[in-house]
Amino acid sequence: MNVSQLIRKSIIVGLLATLPFMIMEAVNRWHESYNFPFVLFVTLWILASVFLATLFIIFNDVKSKRYPRGMWKLVLSSTIMVAALTVWLLIISDQMPCFLGVQKCD
Repeated sequence: MNVSQLIRKSIIVGLLATLPFMIMEAVNRWHESYNFPFVLFVTLWILASVFLATLFIIFNDVKSKRYPRGMWKLVLSSTIMVAALTVWLLIISDQMPCFLGVQKCD
């Protein structure tokens, strides 16, 4: 698979990872008059897509035996993955009461 296919796949899977939280937010807070947090969900989508794109590229390189091209690439990719996953999980844990419909969650 080439890189553009891997990135396309990561965008779709990243959206599927974010979609349940969007649905929870919409269903559990539909009765309140507030602006839907599109920026929050776009951020979650981008973070999930970056994590998955990096993961898919690493798997593709390993599968096609292109490693070791340089240990620095593996270290950099791992750092990007850990950072994206950490920020994604922090946002999810911070916003979970809002997703569940708790009043005055922010």
